[in-house]
Order: sequence, then structure tokens, then C-alpha cells
Amino acid sequence: MSSCEAPARADDTAMTDLAAEWPLSAWQSVRVEVNQSHNASNKHLYDNSLLQWSITLPTEW
Repeated sequence: MSSCEAPARADDTAMTDLAAEWPLSAWQSVRVEVNQSHNASNKHLYDNSLLQWSITLPTEW
């Protein structure tokens, strides 16, 4: 491949994960999470983004 040719595929990925947890009692808490991911590619087929939120109630028995 010469220096003038574009690569077959080039990707850039960025990810972020954040979480916070607050106690509700001695046995329960509430947890909030957010996950974000983005992939940029010179092939549009591989461009994608994800944004996910979750709220959970962890309980100890």
C-alpha cells in the first residue's frame, strides 16, 4: 500500500461509564449507572453509538 492510499478501515472509539450509589437502609441501596460509547469509522457501516441508563435496587439478605 502506498502512502497515498487510505487504510481499509480506521476507527476511533470513545467510552464513558459513570455510577453512583446511595444507601436507603442497612440492607438496601439505590444505584444509578450510565454507559456511553461511540465509534466513528471511515466505513459508515461501523459507525455506532450506545447510551444506556440503569437504576437498580441492590438488597442484602
